[in-house]
Amino acid sequence: MRAYILILLYMRIIKETDYKTINKNFHSVRERLPFGVKIMCVLKADAYGHGLIKTAENLCEADYFGVASLGEALELRGAGILKPVLILGYCGKNEFIAAAEYDISISVFETESLVLAEKIAFKKNRKIKFHLQLDTGMFRLGLRTAEELDKFLNVLDNCGNLIFEGVYSHFCGSRTGENFEDVQYGRFSEFTEIIEKRKYNPVKHIASTSQIQCAKYNADMVRLGIGLYGYNLEHVEPALKIAGKIIRLADIKQGETVGYGRKFKAAGNMKIATVSIGYADGVSRALNKYGYVLVHGKRCKITGNICMDILMTDVTDVKCKIGDFAVILGKSGREEITAEEIAGFTDTICYEVLTKFSGAPRN
Repeated sequence: MRAYILILLYMRIIKETDYKTINKNFHSVRERLPFGVKIMCVLKADAYGHGLIKTAENLCEADYFGVASLGEALELRGAGILKPVLILGYCGKNEFIAAAEYDISISVFETESLVLAEKIAFKKNRKIKFHLQLDTGMFRLGLRTAEELDKFLNVLDNCGNLIFEGVYSHFCGSRTGENFEDVQYGRFSEFTEIIEKRKYNPVKHIASTSQIQCAKYNADMVRLGIGLYGYNLEHVEPALKIAGKIIRLADIKQGETVGYGRKFKAAGNMKIATVSIGYADGVSRALNKYGYVLVHGKRCKITGNICMDILMTDVTDVKCKIGDFAVILGKSGREEITAEEIAGFTDTICYEVLTKFSGAPRN
């Protein structure tokens, strides 16, 4: 207990993930999916900043985990997590070797990779599971034409050490106003029909959080990413809280300036709190102009330029003391700052806001 109290005394940042909320979000999605549709929980980028291992441990009913890299996959295996894991990012020789040794599924998007994976699997006398990526319009990764797919399947017919576990693609999104998702899903269906005619039956998945609520896109499995953490879906709640400790309070007079570059000038007498969190901890400097923190449930304007590990805020109308915490993301009293709100202020997306906090110390 004494050690815990000492940690609280010296803690400069609070980073809390509510794993019960993440689990609740998962079940909220599960309840609304058609019977039999599987869920891959996407844990890329330290589970979008929420903590890779703890998030996985609290999602025992997930069917698959999706990660970005071999390092993340090996972290899960090292923590004793044996659930199916798919590397959604680039996979080369190192990934193929690890896939054979640690039962990790790999992504493949070209025939040459298929040949290399087969050689490694044969050499190690192991089976390697793979998911084939299809490019249905995003022009990122994947086979693009029926001819490419036919060539791929001809090679696969002679690969006795590979297991065709899944096939997937990515929607571009619907911000253009066009119904391009229908076009993409049509292409995806054409590809998967070719695959099934060749007597293969991989798990099909294309829908991510944004399309989960549209049943016609669900296929065999959906990939639940940002929705798991409380965004871009109804019936989900944010699970991450970030706060910095107030380490100084200062009264300033009208006309005095705050921060680097003297960008902020006091319009009147003010009380300024110095908070122990900055851009090195994931707080965007774009919040200099429009950003807020929450202190005891009240919104306090960020003043002056955000520093590497410190920011300043106007607490003139708030009763607070040194040692209190200012919330940059999450709830305080009846007020809440969400990643979507921060994204709106900083001209980005909530994904980036959350993942920027990956490096902040976790409690």
